[in-house]
Amino acid sequence: MFPMAQPIINARSENVRIFRITDRIIIQRSAKAYSGVALAIVLLLSGVCFPWLWKSLPDAYFPYSGTIVAKGSEDHNWLTGTMTLDYYIIVEDSRNIRTKKYVTAKQQALVQIGTYVVKKRGFGEWPLSPGQKDPREILREHENKKNRYR
Repeated sequence: MFPMAQPIINARSENVRIFRITDRIIIQRSAKAYSGVALAIVLLLSGVCFPWLWKSLPDAYFPYSGTIVAKGSEDHNWLTGTMTLDYYIIVEDSRNIRTKKYVTAKQQALVQIGTYVVKKRGFGEWPLSPGQKDPREILREHENKKNRYR
C-alpha cells in the first residue's frame, strides 16, 4: 500500500524528524522538545487555579508579629473532592493592619486569641508569645530528664 517512509536527511534539529510518504510530508517532533514548556504551563496553571497549594509557604518562612485577632480554617472540598483544611490565624500588627497567616493545626491550637505572638524567620518556627517555649523544646527537655534518671 504505502511505500516505506524514508527520513529526509536535512532535518534542522535532532528533536524533529521529517518523513516523506508519497506526496505528503509528515513532521514528527520529539516529546523532549516540549516537555519543559508543558511542565511550566502546568505549574503556572496550578498556581493560578489552586492557590492553596502554595499560599502557606511564605507564611511558614517569613517572620511576623502581632496580636491574634481571630483564627479559623478554610475548606477546599468543593474542587478537589477530598477534605483539605487550611488553618489560619489573623494577626494585627502595630500599625493596626490585619493579615491572614496560614499555619498548621498544631500551631493554631497553641496560640490564643488576644495574645501577642512573634514568629521567627525560617521553616519550622512557630508563632509563640515572648518567653514561651517551643513545644518541641519542652518535649526534648522532658526526654533528657527521663533519660538522666534511668
